[in-house]
Amino acid sequence: MCIRDRGTYTPTLFSGRPAVSTFNDALGYYPGIADEGDGTYWSTVDWDASAVVPAKDVYSVKAAPGYPGYHIMYRGDGWFGFWGWDEAGYGNPGDNNVQYGWVVELVDEGTDGTWGQVMIYNQRVTFTPSYAPAAITGIDQGDTYTITYQTVIENTGAQVADTVCLTYTLDSALTGEMTVVKDGTVVLPGTLELPAFCATTMWPGDVVTVTVEATGAAAPGTVDTLVAWSDGLASFGPFSQPTTIGVNHYIFLPLVLKNAGS
Repeated sequence: MCIRDRGTYTPTLFSGRPAVSTFNDALGYYPGIADEGDGTYWSTVDWDASAVVPAKDVYSVKAAPGYPGYHIMYRGDGWFGFWGWDEAGYGNPGDNNVQYGWVVELVDEGTDGTWGQVMIYNQRVTFTPSYAPAAITGIDQGDTYTITYQTVIENTGAQVADTVCLTYTLDSALTGEMTVVKDGTVVLPGTLELPAFCATTMWPGDVVTVTVEATGAAAPGTVDTLVAWSDGLASFGPFSQPTTIGVNHYIFLPLVLKNAGS
């Protein structure tokens, strides 16, 4: 590989990355897009480093916060033009629940590397987070408000999923209680002293709904709760869930009375 610096190509050797034993189409493998320095121009990190993973629908491009929605595309022969993408994120199909659930796992191999045993299976666990409200207005400073966070977890694949976990990290201004419902039955009420809800086993077709009722004392600004999850094979997030808080402002004017005798 060559590193380009002001028109000069310098041969540079990079050591290989550690081998992995599993391919999971819920993960993205493209290095994505990076800022070239001052935030004005963004470009592809390594245009031919990997392939785009097929998915059921569009998903985010791997880019840091601040990505303006367009970038320069470089190929082996140089500049190729401007390209655009709406959503910046981690670049994983699983972030948007659009993976097919195709997993290839190396389960055994010969010590001499001449043979290997591969297992191919379908595991697809979807996580659908939501929260409300995104903005709170019309309350007085110090008043109590409530924000409801909820994630629906569903095993839509053909494989039993082990150790499926969901983690909420509440903003420091909030306290909350978690309720977990499976098949219409409450299975876990409690406080968020637990760092996460984890299901040791989710069978195909299982649906779990995790709800967090969080409260806080009104103060102008933004509270931001993070949600992250693991489907037993890979981890996703954290994802931001911000709520803006607007409080009432009062102006007290002096009362002036006119003396009737003057």
